[in-house]
Amino acid sequence: SAAEVGFYAASANLAGFIKDLFGAVMIYFFPKISSLFQKRDLKSIQNYANLSLKYLLIIFTPVFILSFLLRREIILFILGRGFLPAVPTFSLLLLGMYILMLFNPYSYILYAANKHKLMIKVNLVGLLLTVILSFYFMSQSPGLNLGASGAALVSLSLWLITGVWNLALVKKQLNITPSKKVFHFLIPATSLVLLTNSIFIYFHAGLLIKLSGSVLTVLIYLLYLFVFKLFKLTDIEYFVKLLWTKPSKF
Repeated sequence: SAAEVGFYAASANLAGFIKDLFGAVMIYFFPKISSLFQKRDLKSIQNYANLSLKYLLIIFTPVFILSFLLRREIILFILGRGFLPAVPTFSLLLLGMYILMLFNPYSYILYAANKHKLMIKVNLVGLLLTVILSFYFMSQSPGLNLGASGAALVSLSLWLITGVWNLALVKKQLNITPSKKVFHFLIPATSLVLLTNSIFIYFHAGLLIKLSGSVLTVLIYLLYLFVFKLFKLTDIEYFVKLLWTKPSKF
């Protein structure tokens, strides 16, 4: 229906700004990855890709935590009460954007390595999957007829499948793999979000409690990163220097 289309479009616009932000950050890392490919220094490429993912996680995990825990309030404040049915769609798209971010540095590696034919193949299969999944999740019969949430599930599923595929291609073609330390970022963040969200639901938390609890959750996460030395002051210094470096065009 037109209403479901509106719910999806509005949710996609809200969640999409995060994609624009982490895409902008990756612009600063891409020239270095490209220069390393010219030297065929695959070990340094792997280290640098893992470093870029580390910074993406440090910067945007708190953003995702706040956005997810305050998803209803964001919809209500920006779009109005009439768009509250879009909250589940917005939640799924936030999760999808986070998944997309996790694979982003390694998709850049394929691009820098000029593996364009492989990327075209992945995109074509992705297009076919979009048609199939859209029919399953969104059609009335024999599909699930999930409307805007179904469209969000299509996007989430597509980003997950193509992301894993790109990761497998990077491993097969270049023997580059993500650092296992990524789970040191993901598991605590997921646990904190699930715990805080459960508390909000159980106690029917109001706006002030949700806002305070969400900020506290982010602070606890950042403290965890500092305590376990996943995030150091030198990281801040390096990233600031990186931002002052003018990204080259490609």
